[in-house]
Amino acid sequence: MKHNTLASLAVASTVFASGITISQAALSLTNVGGNNWQINFSPITFTANNNAGQFDWLVFEDFFSANSNASGGHVSGTLEYSINGGSTVVVTPHSATGTFASTLGGIDPNDLFINIAQAGNRPNPNNGQSVAVSGSVVFSSSDVPAFPINGTVNARWWDNTGSGGAAQSNIVSVAVVPEPSTTALLGLGGLALILRRRK
Repeated sequence: MKHNTLASLAVASTVFASGITISQAALSLTNVGGNNWQINFSPITFTANNNAGQFDWLVFEDFFSANSNASGGHVSGTLEYSINGGSTVVVTPHSATGTFASTLGGIDPNDLFINIAQAGNRPNPNNGQSVAVSGSVVFSSSDVPAFPINGTVNARWWDNTGSGGAAQSNIVSVAVVPEPSTTALLGLGGLALILRRRK
């Protein structure tokens, strides 16, 4: 019983879930009028529209089954996508390192985050992280980021320079640092368990 409690705690503090590798993923963009775009990233679909607000990055929790690591390892492969039902484009990866403070609640190495490069507004493949899309996001998946992060993100993106820069995707590797309150709470829980075993 005590062992199960510890196992449950470990699962709750580190998320591992099944997913697909980037080499199996396909991204498609469809303009549905004006600055409204429907973006499909198999198996997750989301829509960017003209409502108030902006976003630079979209985060999908537990997208990959294999974990990248905090030292900079990444899931490898190519990304295929099509725009407005056109021909499929295959793009190759480029690497970069930077810091990422998630406004969505947090990410871990199994998560995927995507940068939409000016969808519906002069796509520019050189804009990278500065790009924002005005709109809201509708998910077909109920997955949302659950844990806060504080650390360096090593991002690898697929830069579609040959196709107008309509979309970029990023795989992340994060050195996760628990919040002080979380660490203290886990420490107290472990101490209580030790004291209970001594009885």
